[in-house]
Amino acid sequence: MATPIVDHTIGSDLKATPDAIWTAEALPDSTAASSDAFLLGQTAGGVEVKVVVDTGVTLTAALLIELQTCATSGGTYVTQVAKTVALGAIAAGDELAGLVLGREVSDMYAKVKLTTTEDESAGKVDAYMVAITH
Repeated sequence: MATPIVDHTIGSDLKATPDAIWTAEALPDSTAASSDAFLLGQTAGGVEVKVVVDTGVTLTAALLIELQTCATSGGTYVTQVAKTVALGAIAAGDELAGLVLGREVSDMYAKVKLTTTEDESAGKVDAYMVAITH
């Protein structure tokens, strides 16, 4: 599995490029897979986590994408927002999800979780976060 950025705070130090959570991460094989915990920083408008296809595949089962948060890195994570991707072809560059967390969850830890009931490991995704400014 790809090595995600761990305990990375976004906020006033946000770079011009997106902050990576996963790069070319294989989709799960009939199970769930979670990113390592990362720390959400303080942002005026919140944070959006985008999940984009790196290597295309034809999904043989639905793919559940969840964005979970917790007050501590090792605690129990609770799903804040989720999206289900229907079975079928997904191509490189397709955005599978844009999951938005409002500023009320700033300074919390988060994880991205992918769940499927089939072997989808031929497909790979990138996940990154961007600050919402408005």
